[in-house]
Amino acid sequence: MKLTKDSIIQFIKYFFAAGAAVIVNVISRVILTDLCNVPFSASVVIAYFIGHIVNYTISVFFVFTKDGRQASVKTFAKFTLVAMGGLLVTFTVSILLRNLFFAILPNFNKSLLETAAHILSTGCSFLCNYIGHLLFSFRKSKKQPELQTQTAEK
Repeated sequence: MKLTKDSIIQFIKYFFAAGAAVIVNVISRVILTDLCNVPFSASVVIAYFIGHIVNYTISVFFVFTKDGRQASVKTFAKFTLVAMGGLLVTFTVSILLRNLFFAILPNFNKSLLETAAHILSTGCSFLCNYIGHLLFSFRKSKKQPELQTQTAEK
């Protein structure tokens, strides 16, 4: 992958798309855990999928393609496959950090410790997901020529 102005802009766009998904993910997890009494581990998984839908929607229309031209069941399946790796990272790191935080700070607010563990874990999966989506989910097919843009001079 060559570092170009376009690739830097794409990474910045992905950062904001993933950031929006993380916000939705964390808010969903807090609601599930604190208001709906869903166990932390289950709420991390459910919230991850909610954030996944947000991330896919923004990515397909704003980050990796122009005008959502690659929005398809196949692209969503590939995006989901990459996201499963991210879920594994997020889930594992969330549980490890939560347990570590609980051991180190036993008298601290448990909800805040869980939220901190969850936020840090989603950050850990960010780069892995970006590379996976770039190289797998939205990779341009060698069979299809890149769409040519026509510019009209006036």
